[in-house]
Amino acid sequence: MIRRNGAINIKMDRKTAKALEAQAKARGLSLKDYLQQLASGGRNGKRSREFISTGNELDEALDEFFAAHPEKLPALPKDFGRADIYNDHD
Repeated sequence: MIRRNGAINIKMDRKTAKALEAQAKARGLSLKDYLQQLASGGRNGKRSREFISTGNELDEALDEFFAAHPEKLPALPKDFGRADIYNDHD
């Protein structure tokens, strides 16, 4: 970390930087604004992600997670379909 004129430069690997940029873009924020939001406690001033109250918040949280960790996105079989989800009833 390097300090200059009240600003701080942080060195990180490219993968982490790209993930942060993707998360900022997904929220319509500049990277600077997104990092400030994270530093002040998280998304939209919330201290925790434990309480997701709407489907949109869940979608946003999942999008954020998989943007940061694309390798964790499960691959589905080519023949995956409705029957795989609703196999216990019609």
